[in-house]
Amino acid sequence: MLAETDRLADADHYARAVLAAGPFPPGHPVLLWAQGVVARVHFRREEWADAVVAYEYTVEGFELVLGPGHPKTLRMADALAAARKAAN
Repeated sequence: MLAETDRLADADHYARAVLAAGPFPPGHPVLLWAQGVVARVHFRREEWADAVVAYEYTVEGFELVLGPGHPKTLRMADALAAARKAAN
């Protein structure tokens, strides 16, 4: 995953391209994944406030689509907690 490498600009570019592509309905897991990548890029760049906002959106979406106990939801919730901690 590019967001875990030194290629943050590429990760951000490709994730935002998916978000802008538009054929997916709101809440689609692919869109939520892309939003999660954007959140991770913000986190890795130490843009804490932007990371928190992006993770909040992603967690809310995964909770609605996959449920609160789904592994992806839980992973994003952990990332949100880490971003909130870093922001303080």
